[in-house]
Amino acid sequence: PPLVLWAMAHDWPSKKMRGFLFGAFAATGPAQLLFLSISFGPAILWHAACGCALLPMVYLGSLVGMPIGNSLNAERLRWIAYAILAAIGISAIVPALLGAGK
Repeated sequence: PPLVLWAMAHDWPSKKMRGFLFGAFAATGPAQLLFLSISFGPAILWHAACGCALLPMVYLGSLVGMPIGNSLNAERLRWIAYAILAAIGISAIVPALLGAGK
């Protein structure tokens, strides 16, 4: 999310922002997989393989989402992205505040 916020702070068209974020995440993926396997052991590779198996679903989702994103103006798309990031953050914080992790 910090990289997403950084990209959204620029006055880039949505296609340039999506291209940059895709390139950045794709370029750092192998290093992230390496560090995860060092931290959690080789069992993480099974989960990475399961994630790769779901890539066709990601592609299908992008077939639906890209036309929707292209039809919105940049400012509205920016606020929708902020709302999604806020919802992700709140969903991570609230269970910890309520003691669900104990």
